[in-house]
Amino acid sequence: MNMLLELLEAGAVIVVAGLVLVSAAHEYLGDEPSDVDQAIQAYRDGYISETELEDRLELAMDPEAERIRVATEAINGIGPATSADLALAFDSLEELRRADHDELTDVHGIGPSTADAVNQNLTQR
Repeated sequence: MNMLLELLEAGAVIVVAGLVLVSAAHEYLGDEPSDVDQAIQAYRDGYISETELEDRLELAMDPEAERIRVATEAINGIGPATSADLALAFDSLEELRRADHDELTDVHGIGPSTADAVNQNLTQR
């Protein structure tokens, strides 16, 4: 079991190292920094923790998370931070649509009125 954990940790280090190389290439070429680039830079600068880096990378690389973010940012009162929290809390847009009021208000940044707005807006689509 310990060996499996060590392999998983090594894999995570390799992925992060690859992302750092991609980030450096973007910086060298003068491209606009992507969400991945911004997350890596924030981690390097000490602004975010390793856990926050992992969350941001997960969001940036998951197409379903992007669907959730786009759908929820169209709802009044939900901005990028709250849409990211929703994308981390729910695995799919369909799961979010099925969420009840309590499940929604358990997400950071979602109060009762915003939960109502999410339920109303997403069930209409």
